[in-house]
Amino acid sequence: MIYIIDSVKVKDEKAKEYLQGFAADYLPSAQKRGRSLIASWETPDNAGVERELVFIWGVESWEKWSESRLLMLFDPGTREWLQKAAGMIVDGSRRFYTPTELSPMK
Repeated sequence: MIYIIDSVKVKDEKAKEYLQGFAADYLPSAQKRGRSLIASWETPDNAGVERELVFIWGVESWEKWSESRLLMLFDPGTREWLQKAAGMIVDGSRRFYTPTELSPMK
C-alpha cells in the first residue's frame, strides 16, 4: 500500500467552500480511480496559524497510482475542480509513504 499525504493551505474564508467542493467534485472521481480516502483533517479556527487541510490517501500500488494519475488527465470533472480550487489555495504539498515493519497499517 502506498500512502499519499496531501497538505493544502487555503485562504481562511475559503476552507468550508474548498471542503464542500472537494467532497462533491473531486472525491467521487478520485475513489473511482482507485484512491481510498483514509483521513481528512484541518487546523482549528482558533489555532493562530494558516488554515491547512490534510488528506491521507491509500493506493494499492505504484502501478495503480500511475493509472489513477493518467485517468485524472481525461476526467473533465477533475480538471474543472482543480481550476476552481486554484483560487482558494495558498500553498500545498504532496508526500508519498510506505509502511515500515513497525507500522500496524501494512
